[in-house]
This record gives sequence, structure tokens and C-alpha cells, in this order.
Amino acid sequence: MTPLEAYVISVAFGTGMKIVYFIIGYLVIRLGHKLLLLGVTGKFTFSAKWSTKFQCALRLLAR
Repeated sequence: MTPLEAYVISVAFGTGMKIVYFIIGYLVIRLGHKLLLLGVTGKFTFSAKWSTKFQCALRLLAR
């Protein structure tokens, strides 16, 4: 591979990554805007029902 080919590939890869990250950022901001319009306050209640196998594994790790 010549240095010119390597340069072209790296520039194309970098540009592609920037496009993907821009799209992901846009989607996250759009989601946040929609949630604010719906009145979501950002208060979360974290609750889960863990399986008994998982609880046993956590107890073993806590020892």
C-alpha cells in the first residue's frame, strides 16, 4: 500500500466516523427534545426483580 492510498483510506475512515457520530448526536438531541416536550422530568425509579441465581452470585461475590 502506498502512502497516498493509506492517506485516502484514513481520510475516508475519519470522515465516515464524523458522519456517524453527527447522526448519533442528532438523534440523541432529538430524543431529549421530544422527551422535554412530553414533560418527562428526569426522575427515575430504579427497581428490578433479580432472579435467585443472580442474587446467589452477588452474595458469593460480596464475600
